[in-house]
Amino acid sequence: MPRLSLPLTPRALAVNLVQLGFIIVLAAATAWSAAPAATGTVTGRVSFAASGEYLELARVSLEGTGRETFTDAAGVYQFTEVPVGEVRVRAFYTGLGGDTGVVNVAAGQTTRRDFTLAGERAPTPAGGVVSLERFVVATSREMDGAAIAVNDQRFAPDMRKVLAADEFGTTADGSVGELLKTVPGVQVAWVGGEAMNIQLNGVPAD
Repeated sequence: MPRLSLPLTPRALAVNLVQLGFIIVLAAATAWSAAPAATGTVTGRVSFAASGEYLELARVSLEGTGRETFTDAAGVYQFTEVPVGEVRVRAFYTGLGGDTGVVNVAAGQTTRRDFTLAGERAPTPAGGVVSLERFVVATSREMDGAAIAVNDQRFAPDMRKVLAADEFGTTADGSVGELLKTVPGVQVAWVGGEAMNIQLNGVPAD
């Protein structure tokens, strides 16, 4: 800060006042830029409408921001430091229809938005009504298991093959070998009726 010396001439006083004003403006600008931007938190859970179960690895994104995350084992997702205002949140799970919701984020507050995803529906033709005969779904459990397996494989952090045990039904003796022998690319060597060696795409077990 400039030092004032006495006596001051009018010109010296004007120079000191200009310097003092510049310092005040600079300090105010620095304090304003250092103030944190107003943000909040968006959280919620994603579940499956047919069973009510919470979905793991459902992809949730904030539209227009490039930010996305995945739900944990309890179906929970969370975004922190979200700018205040209206935000569009979208949830997606392989094999199920996606859903989008709008939330209003308040500064320092946590906004909750849950999603319940159902199966995708075929669009209705314009000017017409689709009428279906009575039918019975008998493989919902197997299809649910397959959808979960496909989603886990799609969003896995590494290369992996995920199988749904429901797709194979009841095995003869309940062993892993009986299950793996039906998987493409897997060869099982049997010794005395027991699965002893397993090869993947021709690669020896040892």
